[in-house]
Amino acid sequence: MTNERHEKGNDYLVYFYSTPAFMFQVIPVAYMFLTSKHEDTYLHALLRLRQLGLHGKTFLTDFEPALMNATQRVFGRLHGFSLHGCLIHFVFRVHEAVGTLHLTEFFRDTPSALVMLRRMSALPRLPAAQMGEGFTAVWQQFRHTNPDHYPTVFPFLMYFHNQWMVRVKPRRLSVYQLYHTTTNNVETNHRHFRRFITTPVPNAWDVTAAIQQVHQQATLTLGRFQGNLPTGRLRGQPLIMSASRVRRAERRLAAGGGGADVLQFLDTVSHAMENVIRDLERWAVPAERDQVPADGVGPPLPEDEPNDPNVPPPPPQPPGDQGVVIDDDQQN
Repeated sequence: MTNERHEKGNDYLVYFYSTPAFMFQVIPVAYMFLTSKHEDTYLHALLRLRQLGLHGKTFLTDFEPALMNATQRVFGRLHGFSLHGCLIHFVFRVHEAVGTLHLTEFFRDTPSALVMLRRMSALPRLPAAQMGEGFTAVWQQFRHTNPDHYPTVFPFLMYFHNQWMVRVKPRRLSVYQLYHTTTNNVETNHRHFRRFITTPVPNAWDVTAAIQQVHQQATLTLGRFQGNLPTGRLRGQPLIMSASRVRRAERRLAAGGGGADVLQFLDTVSHAMENVIRDLERWAVPAERDQVPADGVGPPLPEDEPNDPNVPPPPPQPPGDQGVVIDDDQQN
């Protein structure tokens, strides 16, 4: 799921997409104009989809609290339900926090710190039950080998713990064994959809015509699936190889155990994410304005949802350090 606001409008165009079992392709299934991004608005839209027969198992969103809470409330009791945050949004927010803390140059120029950051960025690839173990193993290994640098990275570690381990929690952060780990697919469909709209300020008829054209393309794609024909929209070879590397690492992790295996796993999958993580400098610099974007704030969980037992303890404060820590809620 994703949401986009039209540049000259007051409505939000919300996409819901489905991943058919065959060939793991992404097909848009619904387009909705909403008047706001409040939880009640999302509830109304999702309940309507539920009434129309949408019964998914795996739900993937960005980290917008209203959308995640509404999804949990509407679909949370379905058999096999799981809700996950977008991996790319997570990596983006983590790297922006580096800039907010004025640590961009330190991470860029300190190889051991950059390794730690890459491991942290790969934590969602772990099973939720091992994410706390992975987080602890990463900071402990860094503190053991780089005690002089530990006070410098401590604010970042506390940000990561409070924001992603405590607020968002491992069960929402983990994308372990998921084929699609980001909402980029639906955002790509959004850009594709807008190519069919030729007017600067589209009216209802313009949007309806665009949806009809997208529907025709989706119908053609499904027809080619059923005929065992190529669709022209398969993943590129580099992405397929990267996904295969992650799958192999997941199998090795499942067969082993212990902190060393977790660190080895994180090193492997972080290299598979190189095309994302290498943009550290480009992503971190805009956040030097000392403000963490609102959608980086983890969602408050519904009252009927149990606490996550996989939340790890925070890292220890360096001796004689007050531990300046950013708080996303206070920054907004």
